[in-house]
Amino acid sequence: MFMVVRTPPNPAVGATVKRLREARSMTQEDVAFAARLNVSGLSKLERGKVDPLWGTIERIAKTFGMSVSELAQAIEDTAG
Repeated sequence: MFMVVRTPPNPAVGATVKRLREARSMTQEDVAFAARLNVSGLSKLERGKVDPLWGTIERIAKTFGMSVSELAQAIEDTAG
C-alpha cells in the first residue's frame, strides 16, 4: 500500500512567476498563451493555491527566456 503525502503549495513559486511576469510587462493572458496554460490555472499558481507540474515549469521558464535552473534559482531567492 502506498501512502500519498500532500504538501501545501510553495508560495515562492507563484510569487516568483508573478514578479517575473510583471517585470516583463506581461499580462496573465500573455504568459498563459505563451506557456499553453489557462488563465485560471496561472492565477491559482500566482496566488499560491497550486504547484505547477514540471512541464509547466519548463514552459513558463521558456516564456520568460530562462532556463529551468535559472527559474529555480529565482524561486529559491524569493523563498529566502
